[in-house]
Amino acid sequence: MSGDPLPPTPAEAARSRRIVVGFLAFFVIAAIGTTIFGFQVVARVKAAARESDAALRTVAWRLLVAADRDGFPESVDVLTAVEDADRLSGSLGREPADWPVTRAQAMADEVGVSLEDALAIVQVSWPPEPDLPPVLSVGGRPSGLVEDGPTIDHVNRWLRAAAARVATGG
Repeated sequence: MSGDPLPPTPAEAARSRRIVVGFLAFFVIAAIGTTIFGFQVVARVKAAARESDAALRTVAWRLLVAADRDGFPESVDVLTAVEDADRLSGSLGREPADWPVTRAQAMADEVGVSLEDALAIVQVSWPPEPDLPPVLSVGGRPSGLVEDGPTIDHVNRWLRAAAARVATGG
């Protein structure tokens, strides 16, 4: 009899069950809290990506309008002085085009923002040479996905393709 453990008393068994139930409750509550927090983070990132995308598309469209008229601008001051248009009417307005030729195509169902608000989000890297297009970035903010990659890559591809047409004279 010296090696046989004594069965737990009813009070000890109840205490052990409470400890196990407490641990399980803690982990279930932690899992639910983590899931809710995760969904909130994803929702905030998606909202920030929509805002970034609208700003990127707004700035890219205005750059295309400027390039269609006089070539790519060389500063924000020149860009903000460019009058907006609903459609490209110069050499960039001809088909086929690897960029949008109307504002509706450029915005792709995004709600447009004012150029000033867009420039508060979008960083424009002005090229050292006038035949190169500006490069857009959003300073680490999220950018949404379109059919062929992130919107930031998409709009910069528009600008590179448009620069090639501007360089060749149409």
